Amino acid sequence: MSVYREVKTKICSIAGQKKENFFLKSLLFFLRRHWLSCSIGTLASITFLSLWPIDTLPSAPGSDKLHHLLAYATLAFPVALRRPKRWLGIIALFIVYSGLIELIQPIVHRYAEWLDLAANTTGLLCGVCLTEIVLWWEKRYMGTELPPSI
Repeated sequence: MSVYREVKTKICSIAGQKKENFFLKSLLFFLRRHWLSCSIGTLASITFLSLWPIDTLPSAPGSDKLHHLLAYATLAFPVALRRPKRWLGIIALFIVYSGLIELIQPIVHRYAEWLDLAANTTGLLCGVCLTEIVLWWEKRYMGTELPPSI
């Protein structure tokens, strides 16, 4: 038996959880614990990629708006999962920040589109909705959810 399986089995038996839920429970625990650093890292990546001057958009699978939606959903998920005080205010600040990026982009020779702001806002809302689904699933199928203070 591998060391990973032994540790997983011991942790699951101590916590009284199913082995199948170990990875998801561990991931959710990690995101709750490190929500701030995950959010700051994602925000820094979004800022860098949004303000880096380029002549033409690079070709990537999917549409530009889908990339915006996914990036901002990724930004919202840890905040909505951890739910610090005034977490909805933090989500609102992300929307304002997204608008500021759109205003700054022409200064750094990028294209500003208000549809990007709409895609960003939609992504934030999708991230919050996805979190609600995960919290419901966690409570229903994995037992009670971990308290946010962990």
